[in-house]
Amino acid sequence: MRLLLTLALSPLAFGFLATANALETPLILVPPGGASRTAVVVSPGHGTLGLYSVEDSLLTKQTESNFLAEVEYLEHKPFQVVKNTSYSYLRMGASPVEWAMPPSAMLLNNLIFPSELSPSQKNLKTDPPPKSLRTQAIAAEDAFWEKDHPYDGTVLGAYDGEYILLALPAKHAVIIYQQRGDGQPLNVTAFKNYGPELLLPQGINTSPAPADIFKSLPEEKRKELEKAADGMGLQLPTETPKSDLWVTCPQKNVFVLVDSANQRVMTYFITGKKIQTNVRNLKFDLMVEGYYNSKPSGTEIAKELKQKYGKALAELGYPDIDLDLMKSLVAQHQVGAGAKPGALQASIVGSRLVLDFTAEHKLLVLLLNDQNNLQLSSIRDYTVDTAVAILIEEINKHARAANSLKDIETLSKELPPATAIKELTYVLSLNPYLGKDLDKASGRLKSAFGKAEGWDKMIAD
Repeated sequence: MRLLLTLALSPLAFGFLATANALETPLILVPPGGASRTAVVVSPGHGTLGLYSVEDSLLTKQTESNFLAEVEYLEHKPFQVVKNTSYSYLRMGASPVEWAMPPSAMLLNNLIFPSELSPSQKNLKTDPPPKSLRTQAIAAEDAFWEKDHPYDGTVLGAYDGEYILLALPAKHAVIIYQQRGDGQPLNVTAFKNYGPELLLPQGINTSPAPADIFKSLPEEKRKELEKAADGMGLQLPTETPKSDLWVTCPQKNVFVLVDSANQRVMTYFITGKKIQTNVRNLKFDLMVEGYYNSKPSGTEIAKELKQKYGKALAELGYPDIDLDLMKSLVAQHQVGAGAKPGALQASIVGSRLVLDFTAEHKLLVLLLNDQNNLQLSSIRDYTVDTAVAILIEEINKHARAANSLKDIETLSKELPPATAIKELTYVLSLNPYLGKDLDKASGRLKSAFGKAEGWDKMIAD
């Protein structure tokens, strides 16, 4: 599912303001803040990138590279053979600057992908018997890499003024270049296959754990979610799944990848000698119905709504406002791509990543300022927030309809009949109950426009 984000960048060195939708991430890459005199231009159709500088009115090409050729070379260059299976440099992440936890080490880390069955797995009655998470993860990666994954023209990138990160979702590939100076060739600093990160049951270097979040919930709900979460961590996909990314650089030496298809956030901190990887599986966070480090609560909002607008809502047919009603209203009013499961909006606010899962009506905020910990700070189910806006608008519609009707009556001698019918149709869309008054024989508007084309159809509708 494509991200629906619009990301506003600061004015570029090129003198214009760039905005773009996620997964159509801008491919003119500038550092955070846009103060740099350099920019990277990525050509997805050709698999190339160029580094340019602007000083005064002079545009200068500094250097270029063919990222697609680099990735495909690493994809096919064998690093080692294990049990008749060839492991390429790209798959292993065997790059010049080491990853603190490369893909190969991640799969063999007993704390991340245990080689033994957990107690919960041992209790499963399945045929064939359950396999350890490590066995499942390696099998899923083998299934992915035994197939060809042609470049599909999708590349995403970010630039911090020194490092350029490009991601090719079709290949689960990340490649990082370093800019060493004007006119100097771009050096491939690091590369990796991020597939294992899509298989992590919970994540690495992230907090709080799902169990700690669930503790804030009522006991019955907590037990329900703990049981569901335990089950989610027992079975991995048979093949590492397809990926759909948004990429950004919130600050120097920090890159963020958001995978909307797999509900993962990955952050890469470049420290010089190594690259620190932090990953969080958001599926557990999205299971929370309610609030975590967020206020006011839905109960407080509903109470205030009833105090302020209870009488008006009762007149509209909403004498009792409860969560089920609010969920129903929100579902009825949601349209467009945002209603599709997995639809996501994202934005960087300072050192925070804000994610909006629009179909689920969930806001998640994560902190990006700790290279050793990707921290979830807040969760908010904004169903009630949206429902309040919808209900208040229902009240406002009737007021707007009455005001518009007065204006049309005042101008009835001047309005062309076709325009009057158009405006009256809009008024009735706001408050259909006004149709009975409009159609009274003694009414001024019926006298003025009752014989106009469209009047009878408007009243009937």
